[in-house]
Formats: sequence, C-alpha cells, structure tokens
Amino acid sequence: MEKHATIADDQPAPTKAELKKLRKLEKLRAKRAAADELRKKCQRDHLKREQNFAKETEGRVFQDWERMCSDVRLADVVEEMLQIKQNLQMVFDRKNLCIDRTLEERDEMEDIYSRNLQRIKRLIDCYLEMHQYFVTNLAKEYVEDREDRLDDFRQEVVMKLHIERRDRLRDRKTAQLEALHGDIQTVAQEYFTKILHPEKEKAFRNLYEVDLVSGRIIESNRAKIRELNGSIKLLNKRIIQVEVAGTRKIITKRLLKRNLENDIDTHKREMKKLEVQHMERMKALAGEVFHVQKHLNQLVERGKQILRLAQTCAKLECVDDRDYFKKRIDQGHVGDAGQVAEFEFFFDKINRVTAINVLLREERDKLAENNAELQRQFKQFCQVTGGGPEANLNALKPVVRGVE
Repeated sequence: MEKHATIADDQPAPTKAELKKLRKLEKLRAKRAAADELRKKCQRDHLKREQNFAKETEGRVFQDWERMCSDVRLADVVEEMLQIKQNLQMVFDRKNLCIDRTLEERDEMEDIYSRNLQRIKRLIDCYLEMHQYFVTNLAKEYVEDREDRLDDFRQEVVMKLHIERRDRLRDRKTAQLEALHGDIQTVAQEYFTKILHPEKEKAFRNLYEVDLVSGRIIESNRAKIRELNGSIKLLNKRIIQVEVAGTRKIITKRLLKRNLENDIDTHKREMKKLEVQHMERMKALAGEVFHVQKHLNQLVERGKQILRLAQTCAKLECVDDRDYFKKRIDQGHVGDAGQVAEFEFFFDKINRVTAINVLLREERDKLAENNAELQRQFKQFCQVTGGGPEANLNALKPVVRGVE
C-alpha cells in the first residue's frame, strides 16, 4: 500500500488502540490477498488439468479409430464413422479453444482487477486522511468556540443578575422615599394648620423662600468662583505648555480619549465582521467536506461496479469481442476527456457476449442430440456386427460439457 503525505503537520499521533486496529486491518488485508492469490492459482491449475484431460481423452478416443474404419466393410458405415469422428473432433476443438481462451485472458483480467483495487485503496486512504484532518481541526475549533461562548454566557448571566438585583433595590428605596415624603408632607401640613398660627406660617414661608434665594445666589457665586479658578488653572497650564513646548500641537486628554474610543469602536466592528466571516467560512468548509465525502462514496461505488463488470466480461469475452471493440476504438469511440467510455463498453460487451453465449448453448444442445443419435446408430451397428468394440466405446465415451 502506498504511503501518502499527511495533509497537516500538526495532526496528533495515533494512540495504541488505533495502531493495534491498523495492524489488524493490515493483517486482514494480507490474508485476503493471499487467499485471492491461492484461489486464482487453484483455478488456473484446474483449467490446466482440464486441458490435459481433454487432450488425453481425445488421444484415447481417436487412437484406434482409423483401424476400426479400415476393418469395416460397408461404405455407408465408414462414412458415418468418419462423420462421427469429425463431430467429436469439433467438440474437442471447441472445448480446448474455450480453455485456451480462458487461460490467455485470465492474466489480463487479473491485471485489470489489481489496477482497480490499487485505485480504490488510494481513494480510501486519501478519504481517511482528509476525514482525520477535518475531524481534528473542526473539533479543536469547536471546543475553543464553545469555551468562548460559555464565558460570554456566564458574564451575561452575572450581569443580568446584577441588573435585576439593582432594579429591585432601586424600586424598594424609591417606594420607601415616596412613603417618607408623603409622611413628611402630612406631618408638616398638620403642624402648620393645627399648631402654628397662619401668620407664623406665612413668615416661615417667606423666610424659607428668602433662604432658597440666598442659597441659589451662594451656589451661583460658588459656580462662578469654580469657573474662574478653572480658567485660571487652564491659563496657567497653557502658559506652562507654551513655555515648555513652544508652538507644538497640544493633544489634550479629551482628544486622546476620543481617539481611543474611536479605535475601540473600530476594533469591535472589525471583530464582529471577522466573527461573521469565520462562521461563513466554517459553513462553507463543512459544505465542502460533505461534497468531498459524497464524491468519494460515488467513486468507491463506481469502482465496485467497474470491478463487477470486469469480472463478468472476464467470464464471457472472447477473441472476436476484443477485435470488435478494438475496431470501435479505432473508429473514434472516446469520451469527452479523451478516455474510453468504460461503462458503455462493458454493457456492449455483456450484451454481445450474452447473445453469443445463447447461440453456443443452442448449438451445444443440438450437438448433444446429434451425439445421442450417433451413439444409438453405433450401438445398432455393433449389434449387427457382433458387439465387438461397443464395450471399448462406452469406456472411452467423452463427457460433453457446455460452454456457460
């Protein structure tokens, strides 16, 4: 088996169990190959024994035939015996021709079978390597993506719990403040209406308004003072910057913050875009893996079908069929890619050889009937002449086998 280059250098080393399984598969393949070779050798030896037996039987049958013809006195009987010899010789020749043709073509069929088997093995090895590569990388990326998504989900859950807790606390505090504000308004209203005099209430309200106005004035003055202090600090800072840096462009903290925020937003958008592209590529890669697997399965099925057709043609094809298809190839029967259309050739061969086989079967039946008739006539002849060579003829009678 050919060693193919690995697709990825970062693939993990196989474990002991995988190595043990691979060794078992190699041993099983070796045993199957040895069994196939032994079966082919047995078939070849059987054909050779059959051929030797046919030649030996032919020699025994025709050994004393000429002497028997010379001993016969009647011309009609001699002619019938010569006709019987010619028919038997035709049967033996056809049988020997079938055996020779099978022996000649078996080596060619074995070569075709071995080439197809090597192609199928290479396809299976390539498919296994691609499957291991995709499974390893996709599993690793799936684990990393799952961990990232789990972390994001945990953070989101914690944030939602914190927000819910904060909302509940806010609602509770708001309800308490509203209740306290209502109680204060009720107590103040009862105090001003029942305890204090209306004039004191009016004086208190005027004092309260004056206090509010004075408080606003004080707050406005404080704000102006803060603005003035800020402007003074800013002027001092600018004076120091001008003295130190001269006319150099001053990048303020706000500008830096804005630039950083813009960079962060840009990076976030790019990250989202990259995530979308990554998911699209993963989907496309998964689709390609599925199509590659489907295509490899189709190639394996096609290889099996080619093997079955080759075996069928090995059983049925003859020399005339090869000449016929060689003539078709010379006439330009080729496919789009410059290769012979194997399926069409195989089906044509099967149809043609099957038709020839039907004719041979009919001819075999006819020869068997003629042979039976000749045996009957020869027995009658032996009875008329005294039954001399009838026992020898029964001992040397060949078995006519059909061409399947």
